[in-house]
Amino acid sequence: MTAIAPAKLESAMKAALAGPEKKKLKLGSHEFNIKPVRVTRSNGSIHVSGQKGHQISHHLTMRADDQVYYSFDKNGDVVSNLKVEIEKGGTLKTLRDVGAIILAAKELYDLTAGKSDAATDAEALLDGSWEGEAKFIIANVAARVH
Repeated sequence: MTAIAPAKLESAMKAALAGPEKKKLKLGSHEFNIKPVRVTRSNGSIHVSGQKGHQISHHLTMRADDQVYYSFDKNGDVVSNLKVEIEKGGTLKTLRDVGAIILAAKELYDLTAGKSDAATDAEALLDGSWEGEAKFIIANVAARVH
């Protein structure tokens, strides 16, 4: 499991939630370009879009960056309708294991809201892969957006 330095995570969250874009941010073992998400509020609900122009990019040197597009809805501490797609080498695939991201976001939200003092399972998303680090970023965005 890769550890994420708290200062690096805070830098990623600032870029995602308030801007400006942060380039070549090395979180664990991988570098990312993190663009600010688009947040829309309506009737007490929040819609977050990390779609084109607001996505996370896995920064690469020898080929085009991998792109992570995502969106979700949030009402209170409940995250729903999470969609994550990865464009890798021009091929787009939809991630099906989004439940782990939603659970991690809920646990992170509970920790930041003072509802729990237990260790979060969000770090379980950190499996050493760049995809795991991207999921960790998305879970943190979901927990912190308000």
